Amino acid sequence: MVVSVTAVLLAWKANFSSIVYKSTKTPVIEKSIKKWLPLTILCENAENAAISLGIKKGELKLDKVDIKPEKGSVVFTYNSNFAVLINPQSGEIIQVEKRNYSWILQLHDGEIFDKLFHVTFFKKLYPTAVGLLLFIMTVTGGLLWVRIKFYPGRIKI
Repeated sequence: MVVSVTAVLLAWKANFSSIVYKSTKTPVIEKSIKKWLPLTILCENAENAAISLGIKKGELKLDKVDIKPEKGSVVFTYNSNFAVLINPQSGEIIQVEKRNYSWILQLHDGEIFDKLFHVTFFKKLYPTAVGLLLFIMTVTGGLLWVRIKFYPGRIKI
């Protein structure tokens, strides 16, 4: 049930973007990667922006980097809850946002339990167990339906 509810929330997050994160006007950026600054410089600028928000350098953990050449954007996500959008040509910070939906994504894929219990296997165990249970429920539900539909007199309760 948790997987289905969080999947619906994640599927509709773009429609509720004004609630989830602030909207900004991004500048027109050259989509050719050849004109972009090196990734190390962009990463340093993103870290400096994060530190300027009051996050201590020791607590700063880079979770992921989204590079989208077709949109001309580079987004650095730190500590699973805030992101820094950078102009890849100039290195200037376009936006720093707190992401309110990160915990929904972590709950959906089981990563939140890995962090809570300091283990690494739950992210694989959780979707595997849910997938197997869904498969078993589908097969047994289909068998029950066939039995009731085609052999109605054989069921005794």
